[in-house]
Amino acid sequence: MDVSWTTNGGNFETELALDKDTGLWDEFNPTIYRLMVGFGTNTPNGRHFGLRDFKAAGQDFEINGRKTYLRGTHFGGDFPLTGYPPTDVDHGKRFFKRARIGG
Repeated sequence: MDVSWTTNGGNFETELALDKDTGLWDEFNPTIYRLMVGFGTNTPNGRHFGLRDFKAAGQDFEINGRKTYLRGTHFGGDFPLTGYPPTDVDHGKRFFKRARIGG
């Protein structure tokens, strides 16, 4: 795993070796790790994080070996002049009326 960040004093990069048994995070197995970093006499700072294996498998996506679906909408193609839908209240009301189940 590569770790890098930029601070006021410059850049820092390193590579961390992970065991083959390192646990992956998902809603069924929320494995969390903490990375502690300190330089010189500074008090170490910690960051919590989880690891996932996200990949394409044929025409599907998998997270940690389980097929997953990414939900969401993007209307950029519907609005080629702006790349986004109108944000006025009337358009919002029309959108939610059409999106309502049975409505």
